[in-house]
Parts: sequence; structure tokens; C-alpha cells
Amino acid sequence: MAAWGVVRATEDLDFIELPRKLGGLSADILWAYKHWHRDTLMRTIAVTISRRRLRLLHPEYLFLLKLDAGGPQDLIDVAGLLASPPSPLNLLQLQETARRQRLGRLLAQCLNAAGSKEQLVVG
Repeated sequence: MAAWGVVRATEDLDFIELPRKLGGLSADILWAYKHWHRDTLMRTIAVTISRRRLRLLHPEYLFLLKLDAGGPQDLIDVAGLLASPPSPLNLLQLQETARRQRLGRLLAQCLNAAGSKEQLVVG
């Protein structure tokens, strides 16, 4: 979340697979137990954090994983990402993929809570 500009009490990274070395960074491990979760590994972006080059989930897939988990903190994270969308976010692609994963209704609720969809279109 922190890598995409959302401030939280923790500044950890969400990974589907754990890199060999993280230095002083902490990480969340997200288990890829659904077929589409494994597909997210093909959609990563290289970023530099604390002088380390890491591959992070593309924002659309981070949204989807957070929506799929559906816990209170996950939905707070989604709201934080929607309040300040990461620049590589493609909202139309996110909506289409969310619909295919049966997460479209939950995403729509989050978008409505965040404000006008027109203000959120990025990329």
C-alpha cells in the first residue's frame, strides 16, 4: 500500500511470493490459491524502494486481491487507493476484471463511496 502512496499504520509490502532478501522491509504474503491469483504474478511493476529493486503487483491486481479478501482493513486499503489512484491504474480494466472475478458489485460500492467515477479515471 505504501508503495502506491497510501499511508497506513504499517508500511509493509503485499507480495504473492516472497523475494529472497528484503533487508529491513517487512512483507505480507498473499497465498495464490485461486487460478486468477497466479495470473497476477504476470502483472507486476518494477519499483525501487529503500534502494532495492522490487516487483510489486500492478495496482489493478492489488485492488482485486484486496476486494477478494474483503476484510475491513482490505476495504480501507481500497478506499485509500481510490482516494489517490496510482498513476498506472486503468480503471476500465479494473472494472472489467473485477466483473469477471465476481467482484464488480463490491468495486462499484467502493467507487460510489469514493466519489464520482469520472474523477477516478486514470491511465
